[in-house]
Amino acid sequence: MSERNVVSIEVSANLKCDGMLEPIGVTFSEGFTVRLKKNVSAARMRFSIAHEICHTFFYELVPELKFHAHKVDDAEERLCNLGAAELLVPDKSLRSAARKRPICLDSLEQLAEDYCVSLPTMLIRLRALRLWNCELSNWHRNVSGGFVLDRLYGGRLVEWEWQDFSQLQCAWESSTSIFGTGFVYLTDARSAKRYKPISYNMRRSGTGVIALWGSGIRKPAQSRPLLDLAYSR
Repeated sequence: MSERNVVSIEVSANLKCDGMLEPIGVTFSEGFTVRLKKNVSAARMRFSIAHEICHTFFYELVPELKFHAHKVDDAEERLCNLGAAELLVPDKSLRSAARKRPICLDSLEQLAEDYCVSLPTMLIRLRALRLWNCELSNWHRNVSGGFVLDRLYGGRLVEWEWQDFSQLQCAWESSTSIFGTGFVYLTDARSAKRYKPISYNMRRSGTGVIALWGSGIRKPAQSRPLLDLAYSR
């Protein structure tokens, strides 16, 4: 933070976002304050700090844009997310740690704990380094007992549906991880269904089921209870 002229961090319960970078003056050299939302997880707060540190590069490189009123730039936000992941999860260290573990939810949770980041952040970092070729999804259980896709990380966000809901129901009712194969599908503009074969590892988490699907997924020697999915940006 000192290298990027971040001089203070302030925490507020009224902040409407996870974090924001506030210039102290009208030049990069005058420094910045990082404002964070109160009562969020440590992993989420650390990610927000790293994300806002990355924003300082844009204030330094294009001050004529950043030190004036401007809209949120989605491309800049994506770059800051990538930069934050690199700051929190170094390349060489993760490559070494990931080689020692099978591809599954247990390994994803352990790696996330080791680096104090959220499960989505770790999954995206593993994909960026081409260590894992998987997607992480959260399936919300509705009042009728069905499941709908809530969030998806690592792949293109489309309205996937699970072909066999009994697999999700089995994970919901089980106290351990479920491994298997199946299909997800989406309905295109012509109302035709397009299917995707998957291998998966899923289990109950909070008010739904989280599922890791992709290639190379295999069951570890011993499974353990999974914490609730902690979302980041």
